[in-house]
Amino acid sequence: MSDDQTTHARQDAPVFQILKIYTKDVSFENPNAPEIFQGGEG
Repeated sequence: MSDDQTTHARQDAPVFQILKIYTKDVSFENPNAPEIFQGGEG
């Protein structure tokens, strides 16, 4: 019976999702670029 209550509690929990992220003046440094963006195994 406790399993049913646990499942029910999980179904009623609110869902949090990030849909969009807006950024301004962000610096991104990657010493291995562009190799990591070309696919393959690293």
